[in-house]
This record gives sequence, C-alpha cells and structure tokens, in this order.
Amino acid sequence: MNEPTRLILVYAASDLRMAEMAIQDNPILLAHQVYWHCQQAAEKAMKAALYSRELQPTKTHALLSLLKWLTELDPAWAPWKEDCLFLMEYGAGANYPDALHVPSYTSEMLERAQGIVAFTRTWIDGAT
Repeated sequence: MNEPTRLILVYAASDLRMAEMAIQDNPILLAHQVYWHCQQAAEKAMKAALYSRELQPTKTHALLSLLKWLTELDPAWAPWKEDCLFLMEYGAGANYPDALHVPSYTSEMLERAQGIVAFTRTWIDGAT
C-alpha cells in the first residue's frame, strides 16, 4: 500500500472515531459533528481507493463524483450510490447553520460511513 493511501485511510478512521465519540457524548448537541465526520470518512476512504491505483483525486467533497470515477474502475462500487447520496444530503451541509441536523440519523450516518470505509479497505486489499 502506498503512503498516500495508508495515510488517508488513517484519517478516515479518525473521522469515524470522532463520529463515534460524538454519538457517545451527546448525539443531539453534536449531530452536526457526526454528520460532518461521517461524510469526511467516506470521502477520504474513496480518495484512498483512488490513491491506491496511483490516481490523483480532485479536491472535492462530492461523493458522487468520486463514486463515478471508482465505478468506472470497478462496477463493484455501484451499490454504494444510495449511501453516498445519504451522506451527502446530511453531511455536506454540516458546517452551515441553516442545514438540517436530525439527531435520529446519527447512527445511520455512522453505519453508512463505516460500510464505505470497510468496503474500501477490502477493495484495496483485494488489488494488492
């Protein structure tokens, strides 16, 4: 595994951990943090997948753009579209005060992000 891939996977894991800690501490008050870190974990994992193929991902938060690129490399990525849409809908606006942060979605956000990160690790390991 090349160094950019390894490093960005560490960052994705740290985003997941931050989301877990926010849920444990106060999922109502910290819902926006859960949303942001879950979206970031998925984004970083997907970028790690691109780095693992010696590709340079663009600086974007658009999960669907990253997913399109990955699906062109391997159709096995296609089933993750719904998860990306969900994470984008709630995670991308987490830094804006007018965004909707529904605390009841925090666990689902985390599960979807964990799924993408786990799939990414498996996908990367299968290619090495």
